[in-house]
Amino acid sequence: MSEVHRYSVVKMLSAEGNAISYSPHGPEVVMAGAFDALLLQLNASEQAKAEMESTLQYISTSASSRSPSSLRALAKGALDKVRGMSAEPAPVTDKQVAV
Repeated sequence: MSEVHRYSVVKMLSAEGNAISYSPHGPEVVMAGAFDALLLQLNASEQAKAEMESTLQYISTSASSRSPSSLRALAKGALDKVRGMSAEPAPVTDKQVAV
């Protein structure tokens, strides 16, 4: 999973160009690129979850009419998808920087 850094703002510029200082530090921010990458990863995980739920629903509703070998193949495909996903959350690190 991607790593997202949090930055504590010490100094920043307003839209008018005025310097804003915080003591000891101000709000925490993340980089837009890191946020967007994590959002894409979250969307992909949610889509994979929906596909797996659909597969499991299909398996459970058609179990009586399917052969055991075809059910094993469907279950194996669902398990392979689960194994390919990481269950660990993205690590968050704290840094204090002047922006």
